[in-house]
Amino acid sequence: MEHALQGGDGRPWATCYPNVARGTSLRTRRDGPILVSRRRNRRGNLEPKYSGRQQREQLDLGYVGLAASRRRPGSRATGRSWLVGRGQILVVTARRVAGLAVEDGTLLWDHPWVVPTVPNISQPVLLGDDRVFLSASYGHGAAVIRLTRTSDNFSVETVWHNNRMKNRFSSSVELDGYLYGLDESILACVNAATGELMWKGGRYGYGQLLLAGDHLIVLTENGDLALVRAIPEQHYEVARFEAITGKTWNMPTLADGRLFVRNAREMAAFDLLRP
Repeated sequence: MEHALQGGDGRPWATCYPNVARGTSLRTRRDGPILVSRRRNRRGNLEPKYSGRQQREQLDLGYVGLAASRRRPGSRATGRSWLVGRGQILVVTARRVAGLAVEDGTLLWDHPWVVPTVPNISQPVLLGDDRVFLSASYGHGAAVIRLTRTSDNFSVETVWHNNRMKNRFSSSVELDGYLYGLDESILACVNAATGELMWKGGRYGYGQLLLAGDHLIVLTENGDLALVRAIPEQHYEVARFEAITGKTWNMPTLADGRLFVRNAREMAAFDLLRP
């Protein structure tokens, strides 16, 4: 269930989902006065949890059935997006990508995106104000879809779809019209407009990466940190060192010049501002 609380009168809305399996993202996101989240109850259903006055007002919830999500939700977190002049919540389930109206959860559009093996994990990437990049592993590949809008009607078309970028646990990033990400366990660069593979190189396992200026910070599956130039001409690794030990699937975080990394065994912080 997607649910949101608005800051004005605190009146929530909710969108119903079926039971969910392991791997579903329950992350809460804030956009201005709106909180959007998913959660599971004891039976495994996604539902909001209320207390005090909100608990007494549960009967006033405006439940909206979402046809795009009547099967397993995916692992991708809910995200607020601005597409074709309309603010919306971008949701990716195990079978579809969809846009919901922020104010009440109404389904604006949906598009098939089926990965039969496991729920979708990789985050979608916005390309301008009318295109969305999607990627999945297990042989599925990547695609760019384009949205068009006429008044309140939305339509979706596939720009390209190939197997050049198969994100499993990580998500791709975009810079100057090129997408960088882990194609399974190998770093790759793809032209966002055409899907053409520019290069592929370096083995990083099923790690994570983030974009910092014109460089990629890659946290490998075995805990190494690598700095790679984000350029379409070639794979260029600037530096690499052991940061932590053990299997590492966690996303690194960069804040105020400090890089934070962790896994199930340990965590570390690195000051990147020191000369």
